[in-house]
Amino acid sequence: MPNSLKVVLLSLFAALLIAMGVLWFGPMHVLGARDEAHSNGYSNQVTTTTPDEVPERRLSSTVHLAPTQKPSHTQTPVPMGKHSPIVTVTATTPQNPTLREAQAMGPYTIKGNLTLAADGMPYLFHGIGRDGLEYSCTGDGHFDAQELSYMGSGTNGSGITYWGANTVRLPLSEGIWLNGQSSHACSASRYLFELFNEPHPPSWSCWLSACTITDKAYSDDCQCVKTLTFASVGMQAIVNTVRNTGATNLVLVAGMDWGFNLSLIGTYHITGSNIVYDTHPYPYVEKLPPNWDAAFGNISKTYPVMSAESGEYDCGTGYMSQLLSYFDAHHMGWLAWAWVAQGSPCGYPQLVQDYRGTPVPGMGQLVYTRLRGYV
Repeated sequence: MPNSLKVVLLSLFAALLIAMGVLWFGPMHVLGARDEAHSNGYSNQVTTTTPDEVPERRLSSTVHLAPTQKPSHTQTPVPMGKHSPIVTVTATTPQNPTLREAQAMGPYTIKGNLTLAADGMPYLFHGIGRDGLEYSCTGDGHFDAQELSYMGSGTNGSGITYWGANTVRLPLSEGIWLNGQSSHACSASRYLFELFNEPHPPSWSCWLSACTITDKAYSDDCQCVKTLTFASVGMQAIVNTVRNTGATNLVLVAGMDWGFNLSLIGTYHITGSNIVYDTHPYPYVEKLPPNWDAAFGNISKTYPVMSAESGEYDCGTGYMSQLLSYFDAHHMGWLAWAWVAQGSPCGYPQLVQDYRGTPVPGMGQLVYTRLRGYV
């Protein structure tokens, strides 16, 4: 997710959380934040995420990064080898694929390190992140029910491709939270709440609890990068705010280093129920395969872990093919970034060529094949 600084007032957070939407894991069911199943009759789940770092007060009305600025870390993504723009992908057969997971099966609960569906059996979320609404309340003009339905289950036809995702991640800007329609109730059991996108505070204690943070973000009002200092609330307070509304939905809590590192969750774990920890791997030096065990693989043996976002920038599949196989081997759900058609997929983790679901060669084709393989 772009690492733009978003501002949410904590005093409004509890009411807005249920009113508008930290939703994000559900089979296509909240198409455009509406409570409706898509036209093929499947109840796909949708998830929406709250903003990036959470300052106490709003310092600028337009603090954000453009969609094409996803690679905003200081390091350059590491190429995973030479890749042709045209890549033939052979999918690894997922473990225990089942039609059962082609649809939403909430309410979901956590038992040990497992997510359980309403039938009491383990359930894994597999899907896609839909880019756009974190920058604009109106999106890019491609949020109608028909176009969104192609992320879910259906029968492919001439010029249309259904991906078979059982979950859609729908990030929302603070503009939607602070000015959205309170009539959209988001407490339905199929929604998962991702509380904060890609935190990167200076320490684990600051991640867990309130502290003062200084960060940088691009601002439209000056066409420049601003340095901002603000009082953060910490992840535990955000979880408590959700629970104080009465919502028992699963909440996703991302780790340190832009949501990647979960290594110290055993020490700095969140208190409460139905908590899932979230990792965002991308091909930066500290996020390459040798670091996955320490960052999130080992902790997944004890705590429920999934990945709400991942991708690569080189038109290839070298990083993602290893990552998705790793997730399967560790029984971790995942959502790939991003369902958006904009420019070249060689500079942004782009999955589709158009909004009819045509996969881009390379990573797009890989993710499409994997998702179809699960169902």
